[in-house]
Amino acid sequence: AAVLEVDGVAQVPSGLGPRHALPFAFLLAISPALVLYSRIARPYAVTLLLICVAHVAFDRYWRGGPRRTLHGTLYGACAVLATWMHLIAGPLAVAPFLYHFVSLLREEPARRGARLRALLLLGVPTAAGMALLILPPLVADISALGGKSGADMPGLDTLAGAWHWWMGTGSAA
Repeated sequence: AAVLEVDGVAQVPSGLGPRHALPFAFLLAISPALVLYSRIARPYAVTLLLICVAHVAFDRYWRGGPRRTLHGTLYGACAVLATWMHLIAGPLAVAPFLYHFVSLLREEPARRGARLRALLLLGVPTAAGMALLILPPLVADISALGGKSGADMPGLDTLAGAWHWWMGTGSAA
């Protein structure tokens, strides 16, 4: 970054300013990749919001306080809904549990019991909610999950599709 000197004191410019913001916003708005991605990103944006809210709620639940039950309920609802909307969000939803469970192994045994109870008190209802919404469709049609896994290797069609995506058009010309 460039350093400016004002009255003998070195200062770093704080930003690019409005002169650069308008062209940047325009180029961002017409970006072919972002325009195409926005068509498929909408359902994932809701899932990401739910995961973020779940992580904040889990953190507040873990720290305790007068609204601990409210934060635990909020975490459970957001984690279950995010996993139900997109199964791949499941690992993100349960990541705080895994982190805190591993951290319990390093704590002194006197504190371990109460913290383990807090994890179970939140984890069991959350897991039950996830199982209630996810297991019936999976058991009914387990092959549908295999169809979404992308078992085929990328081919020439994949490369052509990526090229069209980067160029912002479906036309080969």
